[in-house]
Amino acid sequence: YILSSSKGTLEKNDVALEPSETKTVKLSVDSKVLSQEEIISVTATSDGISDSSKTIITLENCYEAAVQIAPSTSQLCPSSSQEYTVTLENKGKLADTYTLTYGNNSETITLPRGGKKEWKFTEQLASDASGTRAITATAVSDHVSESASSTLRAKPKDGCFGVSLSNGKSA
Repeated sequence: YILSSSKGTLEKNDVALEPSETKTVKLSVDSKVLSQEEIISVTATSDGISDSSKTIITLENCYEAAVQIAPSTSQLCPSSSQEYTVTLENKGKLADTYTLTYGNNSETITLPRGGKKEWKFTEQLASDASGTRAITATAVSDHVSESASSTLRAKPKDGCFGVSLSNGKSA
């Protein structure tokens, strides 16, 4: 019999059978080419005789992650610093290996299902800082990519620094 499939790759494209004999042939399907639910048909044909079997495959996403960064907003004077906490949680059904990038740091970590880890880092504002900038944390694996960001606002210098002079005499 010549074997064919509507999707995927069969381990054998032909099989010889005796009367009443059955054989199992493995079908491999890359989940990246499947929709959420897919009907796959396998057909065996020989000398005008044909039979087919259909199966429904439901694709399940077993990977999910959550990234958080705190505080979500901060307002600082130039030359000041802010400590941030990044939390990465594996919310999927399987362990996963992530590359986490935050601040000027990058780290690769494997978290089990339900695993969670925190990192702390400090961002320093330059003495001439002005405006706003995003502080971002991103986790990437072979299966997911998640990001979170915080807004860091530089206060105007005149609201942060000042001087008061007095000659010591009262008027």
